[in-house]
Amino acid sequence: MTFADLYARTVIRRDWYVCGERMLPLRVGHGRIIEALGLWLPHSWLDLMTCAWICARPASSFRMPRGWGERLAWRVRLWRLTRQPFPLHVRAWTQYVDHHTAVPVVAWSGKGGRAGTPPMVAMRASLIGIGYSPETVDEVPLDLALADYYATLEAEGRMKVTGRSADDLEEQFRNARRHVQSLGKN
Repeated sequence: MTFADLYARTVIRRDWYVCGERMLPLRVGHGRIIEALGLWLPHSWLDLMTCAWICARPASSFRMPRGWGERLAWRVRLWRLTRQPFPLHVRAWTQYVDHHTAVPVVAWSGKGGRAGTPPMVAMRASLIGIGYSPETVDEVPLDLALADYYATLEAEGRMKVTGRSADDLEEQFRNARRHVQSLGKN
């Protein structure tokens, strides 16, 4: 994905449906909730319905209601009666998340390393640091937040967006491997 692709996704929106719920654009707040619950990759109907329920509503309205598990378990039983295949809905969830979290290929400058801070917490802190309001940052669409985050890091000289997609880099790697293999045959 190039930065232009990421920017286009922030402008041109599409509708997403998971488990019959119309998803809102994935927002920073949704990401923080899902990260806190450990649900980026749902492994059960209950996990998947929880993700769909969270992302179909504004992140600011999320509260862990009383009887949460029982109500969702009832919805899961009802949904399973429709005989919808679980992998189909997991694929829809994965495509929704991938669409909103794809990032451009970058080259990092200077020293780097994995931070101990969860990624969504680090992103929120960075966004507030560049001028987002702490009260409203959770309602920013995640793809727009990623575009702003990467543009800021590039402007600060901490990394460079390569303008190439991951597919371009994979093709370059395959060509290099073929070249090395051809040298070994001669």
